[in-house]
Amino acid sequence: MVTAGEDHFPLTTREGWQRFTDAVPAEPKLLTAAELELISDAARADYDHDRADYHSRLVVVATPTVRQVFAAGRRLVLLNHHQVSARRGLIITGAAGTGKTTAVTQLGRNHELLLRNRLGHQAIAGRMPVVYVTVPPAATPKMLASEFARFAGVPVNSRQQNQADITNAVCNVLARLRTDLVLVDEIHNLNLATRAGADASDQLKYLAERIPATFIYAGIDVEGSGLFAGTRGQQIAGRFGMIACDPFPYGTTAQRQQWQALIATLEQSLRLHRHQPSQLLRLDGYLHERTNGMIGSLSHLIRGAAVEAILDGTEKITRETLDRIGLDHAAEATRTRRKAASRRRRDSADEPLRRLAVPARLITRETIGSFLTRLAFANSLRVPRLLWLAAITARGSFTPATDDTRGWTASTPDRIAALAGRPLPELGAAIPLLATMTPADAALLRACGHCAAAKNIAGMVIIRARPRDYLCARHQQWLRGIRRPSLAALPEVTDSQRRHDRRTANIPDQDIARAHRQARDITSQWLSSGWHPALTERWQHRHHRLAASAPGPEAVLTDVITHPEMLAVARLLMSSQRSPGIRPRDIAARLGFPYPGQPHPLDPLNKHLSQLRRAKGDTMAIDIPARLRDEDFATCLVKRYLAPDPATGRARYSGAYFERLGGGGDRPEAAYQFTAEDLLAVSMLSVRIEGYHALHVLDYQARDLSSLLTQIPVGIALQDPEAEALIAEDGPAWKLWEAVCHIKPRAGGDSIGPITAGKLLARKRPHLLPAYDNRVRDVLGRPRPDNSWWHDLRCQLINDHGLVHELHSVRARADVGHMSLLRVLDVMCWMFSWPSEVRACSQEMPH
Repeated sequence: MVTAGEDHFPLTTREGWQRFTDAVPAEPKLLTAAELELISDAARADYDHDRADYHSRLVVVATPTVRQVFAAGRRLVLLNHHQVSARRGLIITGAAGTGKTTAVTQLGRNHELLLRNRLGHQAIAGRMPVVYVTVPPAATPKMLASEFARFAGVPVNSRQQNQADITNAVCNVLARLRTDLVLVDEIHNLNLATRAGADASDQLKYLAERIPATFIYAGIDVEGSGLFAGTRGQQIAGRFGMIACDPFPYGTTAQRQQWQALIATLEQSLRLHRHQPSQLLRLDGYLHERTNGMIGSLSHLIRGAAVEAILDGTEKITRETLDRIGLDHAAEATRTRRKAASRRRRDSADEPLRRLAVPARLITRETIGSFLTRLAFANSLRVPRLLWLAAITARGSFTPATDDTRGWTASTPDRIAALAGRPLPELGAAIPLLATMTPADAALLRACGHCAAAKNIAGMVIIRARPRDYLCARHQQWLRGIRRPSLAALPEVTDSQRRHDRRTANIPDQDIARAHRQARDITSQWLSSGWHPALTERWQHRHHRLAASAPGPEAVLTDVITHPEMLAVARLLMSSQRSPGIRPRDIAARLGFPYPGQPHPLDPLNKHLSQLRRAKGDTMAIDIPARLRDEDFATCLVKRYLAPDPATGRARYSGAYFERLGGGGDRPEAAYQFTAEDLLAVSMLSVRIEGYHALHVLDYQARDLSSLLTQIPVGIALQDPEAEALIAEDGPAWKLWEAVCHIKPRAGGDSIGPITAGKLLARKRPHLLPAYDNRVRDVLGRPRPDNSWWHDLRCQLINDHGLVHELHSVRARADVGHMSLLRVLDVMCWMFSWPSEVRACSQEMPH
């Protein structure tokens, strides 16, 4: 509890900075209803005052900007450690309320705490690692020196000491105290256009030379304030990097997730009795509208509402509570303008529109974003203005690649037709979105610039790509990727595309797309592993010709040089679907290179064609090696998997503990929720679910995952009739696998992935869901990717009664009754993938 007599020091003094660095605000404990009934009125008043005081403090959130500033600042301190001059610095810029001061002060605090942890508190007791000052308005060099002196505790007599005396004293003290980080806030108060501002800038430069420290500046719109103008500004720009603190955007899904994560962090810090979790998270759109994405305004709004909820006794934050909290003028003015614009949109939604003066030519399969952007530029309109005329409200996230109906009203299609001066059916024939009103499920592609120029179209045109759209045969131009090389040096690439288009003209696009994916995987394996020397030599020769004429990214060049063979393989795969019995000599004739008559069993194309030959209907037969169908041999493998190591007494492989750890994942008390023991058990199989991935499984998404888990009964075996609906693509097991598989805590980061997700589900339902990894795939000759593993194994167990009997027999003979049949098969395959284990079992078995 803060007492009335407690001293308060500003952050720009050593005492204030020390208190800020040392402060660890205690979170007040929430009393239960019974405990509240027992305390007196005075104690209740103190309790409420402590909670209000707690909410009045700024909750520091590790936003992307805070993390970026800390990483950049920490790196600069290390790089400048041995620099004697021209040390590099950092400028934090942005609008008011975007978290600049929070970012720099947290950088300083964390730097000082890191030093304490590394060197010990006593070792830095006589040091001043961080200095924090603000630039006064209309600052002079002497005023700046006095700010540094006040923080360092250097006595200043302004009448008897001149600027040079104060500066020298400050530099000597800070050098002796081994300051290595100087934070200068409110840098926008420097105006280099005035004599005083220029002199103050020179003073900062002089201090940066004399004090062996890294300087970090923070201010509002630093670029627009003139700090980089003139010769002095050029010198600052040459030594300082810049990080912009922008408002949180709210256009894309990833941006909304970042905003929601910020709200969730602030909401978790609340100490209110009747506030329900995620109550604020459901108001994320409203909060963004109120605060314009400003973290300062958001923090003030939530903290103010929390204090209000304590004072009025409601003990929860609602929309009504938030409406009563006033914000800064900038946030309120922005909200007022948005409401006025929304009213104007509603008022103008039914007004008749006139055709724009300059029409835009239609391009087949063009995106709506590309068409409207071209239409706006042709008529010298800003794109937001055209979107307003078309009654499209989602203007912040609109780009030429936009191809959906977000923000559309019922009148939008007719208004677009009126603006374009064309009938809606004519527009729909060229622009798929206007015909179907469904977003694109195909990849987007930048159309050939030469073709667009031939139609007098300037600028970029984005279209929905068909599976066969790789290049423009007319202009010999590659179309995939950002760097799109000319194909003039490789006429065979263009010719192969023409032949492919003629021969696949009547094949559905989805079949072509699937064949291309498979063929690209095969040719990339051929290239990376050098399966066929003649083919590798051909590709190398193409690469030299292409790189000499059009250098570009290696990935793009690789796609180009393998393109003719990729198309040939794709046609072979499509014909193999209709007639699986293709002979090797026919394959060589179709591919145009000497494909061996007896290819290697692991050759990617041979493996794929073998799987097609084994296919029955829509089920792929599982080719279990003959050695694994030998019960004696399979039993030996399972026993060796569980056998103890003579040196340590524990199992030779950690996977031996997968089922037994914690009593099993399907034990009654834990069968319908994921536990920490499940994550530990999965790590026994050489995969990891750690950090935020684990938090999502155990906490953030636990409710949704448990809801799916409860729909999957315990004890059902994969070959049971009930299993078919559970493992179908719309079944709960499949949905649960997809949900776990796609957990990705950070945009651009790694997801949990299919193999790890499959092993986690195998822990929870060992009789229904089999584990799967690359070793099992290779032993059983499965395809990549393998999305039919559950279904195919179920069919194999149903149709091959001998396999089920063998698995039962192996389980009994190896004395592993705690294992499911699926896990026994998994262990057999995994051990069989190790040649050393195969040799050991072969030697142990009687001849």
